[in-house]
Amino acid sequence: MNRDEMTRETDLSAPVAAWLESRGLAVYAEVPDCGSTIDLVGWSETRDRLVCVELKLSLTAEVQRQAQANARLTPQTYVAVPTRPRALSLTGCRERAVGVLRVQRDEVEVLLEAAWPGRVWPPARERFLAHLRMMEPGGARFAGSPTLAGGGAAQDCYERVSEYRAANPDAGWREVYGAVANHYANPRSLAAGMRAVQDRAGLRSGRTP
Repeated sequence: MNRDEMTRETDLSAPVAAWLESRGLAVYAEVPDCGSTIDLVGWSETRDRLVCVELKLSLTAEVQRQAQANARLTPQTYVAVPTRPRALSLTGCRERAVGVLRVQRDEVEVLLEAAWPGRVWPPARERFLAHLRMMEPGGARFAGSPTLAGGGAAQDCYERVSEYRAANPDAGWREVYGAVANHYANPRSLAAGMRAVQDRAGLRSGRTP
C-alpha cells in the first residue's frame, strides 16, 4: 500500500495486525474499555504479554493522551501513524512513555519503544484481560473505524441492533449476533461494544440498546 493510499485509520490496520501477529500475539480489534475502544490489541496469555495500539493519521496530542491512558493496562502502548512525526511530537510521546510505530506500505517501523511497567494498574489490567478471554481474535479490518457519536462502524451497528431489538424485544444477544451484521468477535463483545456506544453518546439508560 502506498503512503498516498493511507487516507483512513483503517488503512493502517492490516500492517499493524500483521506486525503484532509476527510477535506471536493474537490480534483483537476495537476492544471496549471504559466507555471507549482500543483500535488493536495483541495478546498472548501464555507469555503474559499485552500490546495496545491506537491508529491515527497524525501524532496529535489527543491520541498521545489516549495511548497514555492505555498504560494502566500494559507498558506496551503505541500509536501507529503513516508519516514520520515531528521531533516535538516524538518528544511528547517519549515523556508519556508511549511508543510510536510508522506504517509504510506493508511494513511497520518502530520509531519509539514503549516501556513503563510502573504505570500498570493491576485491577484494571485484570478486568481488561477477563473481557479479552470472552472474545475471539479477528475483525482487524474494522480497526480504526470512527467511534465518536454520529458516525462510524460501531454507531452503524448500534442502529441496526436497535432496529432489530425493537422488532424482536425478546431477542437475546446470541440471536442478535447471528441476525445483525456486525464486526464483533462474539455476542458478549457485541453487547459490550453497544454499551460503549451508549456511554459515549450519553444514551445509557435501561436495556442495551
